[in-house]
Formats: sequence, structure tokens, C-alpha cells
Amino acid sequence: FPAAAGEDREWCDRAVAAGHAPRLVDAAIVVHHQRMTASSFARQQLGYGRGAARYRALGTGGGRVPAGPALARRLLAAASAEGLAVGALVALAQGLTVAGMIAERGSPLSERRPAA
Repeated sequence: FPAAAGEDREWCDRAVAAGHAPRLVDAAIVVHHQRMTASSFARQQLGYGRGAARYRALGTGGGRVPAGPALARRLLAAASAEGLAVGALVALAQGLTVAGMIAERGSPLSERRPAA
């Protein structure tokens, strides 16, 4: 992937295709470095959308149904139950992700396949 977004899903698809089964490891620790400014948050969410579009363009996913409106509705409902501010931030993040997906349509980068 030319940018950091969506590459983890594509990597998992290749691992499963190679015969590796996913496992839950309770002791595993995953650290994500979150950007905390408004502009870097927006760039990150747009990047997630672009990565999702590239992932879908590959036609991989092992037959899984991509996340869609039903998941977005459940996510927004759960976030809104935590309060107006949380609901608004999740709605903003989802909107920016969709904007990134739309921006990626037709991009030459979305047609590239990652090296195996």
C-alpha cells in the first residue's frame, strides 16, 4: 500500500490465504499513536477512507461483506449513547472516512496491487 491505511486488512487476507489462521491472544498489546490536533485527526480519517477504497479495489477480503450503512448506524448509535460530544466526534470521523473513500475513486493509487 502506498500509504498507511488499509494495509493491515490486506496483510491479514494474504496471511489467511497462505494458510495461517487468525488467533486471539489475550496477552498481545497493540499500540496506536493517535494524532491529537484537529487537522491531523482529519488527515488520518481521510487516509483511513482512502485506504479502505484501495482495499476494496483489490477485490480481496475472503468473501467478507465490507462494512456498510448498517454498521455505521450501530456505531453512531453506540457512540451517541455515550453523549453528544462522543456521538458528534464519531459522526465527524465517519464522514471524513467516507470523504476519503470518495476522493480515492479513480486515483491511480487505488489500482496498484501491493507486492506479495
